Amino acid sequence: ASFKKEGGAFIGQVKAYVSEPEDNCVRNVSVAEFLPSNAKNGDICVLTKKKSDVTLKDLGLGSSVLIKENGVDREYIVFSNVTRHSGKTELIRKNLLNSSVIFEKSNKNGYPQSDIDMFLNSVFISSLDESVRSKLTDALVEPNISRKVYIASREELSNFNYFEGNTLKAQTDSGNNSVYWTRTPAGESSVYCYNTAGESAIFGATESRCVRPVIVLPCDICVENADTGSGMGYRLLDGMGGIYIFKNGEWSECEL
Repeated sequence: ASFKKEGGAFIGQVKAYVSEPEDNCVRNVSVAEFLPSNAKNGDICVLTKKKSDVTLKDLGLGSSVLIKENGVDREYIVFSNVTRHSGKTELIRKNLLNSSVIFEKSNKNGYPQSDIDMFLNSVFISSLDESVRSKLTDALVEPNISRKVYIASREELSNFNYFEGNTLKAQTDSGNNSVYWTRTPAGESSVYCYNTAGESAIFGATESRCVRPVIVLPCDICVENADTGSGMGYRLLDGMGGIYIFKNGEWSECEL
């Protein structure tokens, strides 16, 4: 499809390549903030970019923000906002991931390039929606260690007083109270965790425990109000805009 803008309106010819020959035409053209769910082959939608005066940097610590993982909304909490890393907002997951992970199979407790570090930067990061993943930014989490995704230290967690009920105990998405890793070493081959009572405890690095990721985003991303399921929070506005055509049963972006 090719378009040009003239006099404030889109004009031009659109050719829709669809499965049914009789549908090889433009049926309907609309302008909307969301792609229509009841579209037919040949429909065109000019998707507008949603705007908001509220950004991540305007949210208080403990505010809830929905982040999509594998297409499902998961609740995150504002963990640090601008003060620790200029221009950046850090969000910590409210619940633990369902899967448990070994900290480091070589029985060492250094965080960089550990099994859990590699898990977060491969398996976990790929689960994030592309609109989130593409916006992730590096933050200095330890001297000479920058990460877009990481797990918090024992000290960072103990100094954060904005979890629900002001407790460090946490459950998985499945609802099970579980032990989860921090990145703080304890001795030569052990690591501090938080146990099912929300208390600091020590476990061996080769043990398998749950994970509570932190992600780092630019603080100027716009947000809108959203129902998190446990109360009111926010949702990222991905700023998606463009011209889309419905063909072969799905929406596809047109190249302009």
